[in-house]
Amino acid sequence: MKRKPILANPDYEVTELGEVYRIDTGKKMTVSKKNSNSNSYGLTLRKNTKKQNLKIENVVAEAFISNPNNYEFVGFKDNDRSNYQASNLYWKETRHYTGNQTSINNNRSNKTNEDVENVLEYLKETTLSYAEIGSRLNLHKDFCYRVNKRYEVR
Repeated sequence: MKRKPILANPDYEVTELGEVYRIDTGKKMTVSKKNSNSNSYGLTLRKNTKKQNLKIENVVAEAFISNPNNYEFVGFKDNDRSNYQASNLYWKETRHYTGNQTSINNNRSNKTNEDVENVLEYLKETTLSYAEIGSRLNLHKDFCYRVNKRYEVR
């Protein structure tokens, strides 16, 4: 089965079935429910000495599903969150189905990889707040926060 590196942590690889392996040892990592009351599945990886908690559907989608509109959220075609195979996932604009699919953040679909890269650059090279970074880049502070949270820069 084809494996691809995990974008958030290149020490690991993921398959289209959602199996995650540590590259240096070949050890298969455990995917489990986030907690007993949750329908969400995730895994904990190590990056340097820090623990990194990731949603498995995001890991699989980032590796195998094209995201031309730069949507932030992953949906399940069969609505079964335990089925996180690439063939069952798609990128979507909003976190939850609301009936009218109203965007949580205006112009979310207009965000580009360049926007993410610019935010990452500010996060790495300055101590500016999310609001200050957003103001300089004409982006919302919450978008800057989410970029930081996803890539764990600070």
